[in-house]
Formats: sequence, structure tokens, C-alpha cells
Amino acid sequence: MKQDLLDPFSDISVIIVNYRGWDTLAACLDALEATGEEGDRPEVIVVDNHSDDGRLEGFTAKYSWVRFLESPVNEGFARSNNRGAAVAAGRYLLFLNPDTVISREALAALLEESRRHDPLQILSLRQVSPAGREEHTDRLFPSFWTVNSLVRSLYKALSSAGKDMRCHESGMVRPDWVSGSVVWIPRDAFERLGGWDRDYWLYYEDVDLCRRLRDRGGEVLLLCDPPVIHRHGGTTRKDKKRVAFFKTYVLISQHIYFRKHFPGWRGHLMLAFLVLNNLFFDQLFPALAGLLLFPFGTLRRYLIIYIYLVKYYLRALALRRWNPDPEELLFGKK
Repeated sequence: MKQDLLDPFSDISVIIVNYRGWDTLAACLDALEATGEEGDRPEVIVVDNHSDDGRLEGFTAKYSWVRFLESPVNEGFARSNNRGAAVAAGRYLLFLNPDTVISREALAALLEESRRHDPLQILSLRQVSPAGREEHTDRLFPSFWTVNSLVRSLYKALSSAGKDMRCHESGMVRPDWVSGSVVWIPRDAFERLGGWDRDYWLYYEDVDLCRRLRDRGGEVLLLCDPPVIHRHGGTTRKDKKRVAFFKTYVLISQHIYFRKHFPGWRGHLMLAFLVLNNLFFDQLFPALAGLLLFPFGTLRRYLIIYIYLVKYYLRALALRRWNPDPEELLFGKK
């Protein structure tokens, strides 16, 4: 890479949203520190989502070159990323999960590729687990053909959809959307899009951002080399007691996405399908198994998800809208 001929790394602002992911965050920050000397490394901003566990002060002292912002409540992914972007100084914004490890070579690849394309762009990198397991890159925008796992499998098997999105060791692919764990976007493009959509507390905000960019004629690109190491689910899967909480928000965010991007009768049809699918098909049978085998934690989780969903639907019916109040989490405050 001829990175020295390009903009310095100091033109990059890395924004990380953290919630009690301190161990993985330390590895992420150590890797960023190793990308360059002071003055030639990216600006790094960590938005702590009210971890409230007494560890923030120690990290602030250890990583004095990092700017830490503390949220008064757990604002979720989108709002906290916007909070970090609002104070960032870089021409390029790189949103990273705290459970990722990025190299100098990866930063240089993003910076060089970014200069080759129209400013209205989102870039990302191939992700591998610490053991070398590849993350899927054939990401299609949600539709009737992709929202249900069984229908999606049949759709991919019977069509060519997604086949040109599969990453190899080198080159570049064009998925419909990229994971929010690694999102590079020029500041101008980010501001033109209005940032991350605040209606999403967690999940689908990355799909939404890519969809809005593509609707404006922008490009979504994923570089296949070099990869980023991603300890997938380092925060959400670590908290075993709240797995049902996080999985329910995946389903809630689906409803918000379809309401926003499928206007008219198509949107109403998709939302009706989601409700029927969740209440009588995908979620019902695992919930019944959880009811019958309640002592088993994994199956009990499905029952809790189903109960959460019913509460969400009753609330949506009462409020006549699909998105919960952004200031109030459903099913708990933490």
C-alpha cells in the first residue's frame, strides 16, 4: 500500500460503542494503537453506553489517547454512534465494534479504496473469527423472499441471488449491505444520510444505513483482503441472562425496517406476514417446547422471547406504531 502518498491516518475517526465489553475493547484499542505513532494514528472515540460497572475510569487512565464519552443511559447502537460522530474530527468515519481487531494494513486498504470511488459510499472488510472461520458476505436486503429462514434458503437455492457476493481471499464484492461491526463512510456521505437512524435501538440499523445510501445511488463495497478479526457477539452473547432480550430486538427491528422501506400495501402485507410468522410459526413451536421443557435454559429462552413479542405487539397496537419510544427500552432498562 502506498499509504504515505494518501491522507494520513489522522484523517480517520474510529467510533466504538461499548457496553460492558471491556476485555474485547482492550484488544481492539491495543490494535488501533499499534497502527501508528502519535499524530499518525486514527482519532479514536469510545462511547460507553452506561456500563455502570466501575471500569470506565480505569480505561480512561490506561488509554489516555482515546476520547471516552459516557452516556447517561444505554442509548443503543445508532444513537451512540451518532453521539461519537458528532464530536469526531476526521474526514472519514470508521464505526467499529469493540470485539473487532483491525490492522494497519486494513486501515490503509480502506483509505486507498475510498479515494477511488464516489464519495457516496460505504466500505467494509471481510471478517474472520479468531479461529479463522469466515463470516457470510452474501447479504441481501430484507424482502418477502429473505425474511423467513426457510423461504430464504429455498430462494437462494433456486436463484442466483447472493452468489456474486461471496468473498474470496482477494478482490472485492458488492453485497446489498454490510455488518455494522465494520462500517467505513466518508463524513460527507454520513451527513447527507443524516447519520444512523435513531428509531433502531439495536439491529437492522446497518441494513437501513446501506439501504438509504443505495437508494441515493451510492455504493456498498466489501474488501476481501486484509480481513478483520471479529469475536462475534462479544457483548450480546456474553450476557447469557439477556440473550432473549437481544434476540427479541432483532425481531422488533425487522418491523421498524419494513415499515420504513416498504410503503403502502406492500409494507402492510410484510408486517402482517411478520406478525403471523412470529406468533404462529417461527416462534410458536420453540416457545411451546420451552413451556413443556421449562427447566432447560436454552428452550426456556424461546418461551421468554415469545412472551416479549406478545408484549411488543400489544404495545404497538395500543400506540399505533411499530417503533418503541427511543428513550425507553422494552423489557428492562439495562
